[in-house]
Amino acid sequence: MPIDDERPGSLTPTQPEEPAAKIPIIAMTANAMKGDDQICLDAGMDDYLAKPVNRHKLYDLVEKWGTKARRTAPESPAAPLEPLRSVVMRDKLLDDLESQLGREAVASLLAEQMRDTLNRINEIKAALAACDVETLRQIAHGLKSTAGSFGLEALSERAGKVERACREGQRAAALSLASTLEAIATESIELLRARYPETARLVA
Repeated sequence: MPIDDERPGSLTPTQPEEPAAKIPIIAMTANAMKGDDQICLDAGMDDYLAKPVNRHKLYDLVEKWGTKARRTAPESPAAPLEPLRSVVMRDKLLDDLESQLGREAVASLLAEQMRDTLNRINEIKAALAACDVETLRQIAHGLKSTAGSFGLEALSERAGKVERACREGQRAAALSLASTLEAIATESIELLRARYPETARLVA
């Protein structure tokens, strides 16, 4: 909880008894003075965000800590298969983001993600036409990370395969895999739009 100077006091962040992954604690404060970030970290926070909130910095924090949480999650017993839709989009991750940030903030971030994905798909088309494997690798790397941060698993997985094929010099495989990204991206975006119809006014 904040104290009089609006900096977080000493605390012991509460974690679930048997969490699937450590829940990151992000400090948010109106102060943006030098040294405030270390004060927050010393108080037990994992990271720090100053007001007014910069959308791009918030997006970077979601990507940073979302990725770390997935990597540190322990293996759990096999669970029943989820509906096929979750192969393309994992609703649970979006539910968690909404509970932390609110629906409006998530919808705004997703609108930016949609625009970015559409731009990347156009870049992929150009790279395919030029058989430019190195450019494909760079685009696929970014797409893998951002798609995974918002639970778009099929898109993230396929982009990762494209990146790996490019890195390993498997030119034919890379070009073949990359040619399927547009269809997966289109399906992913349509699922996001169905869940967040308000993004229609935010995405040109």
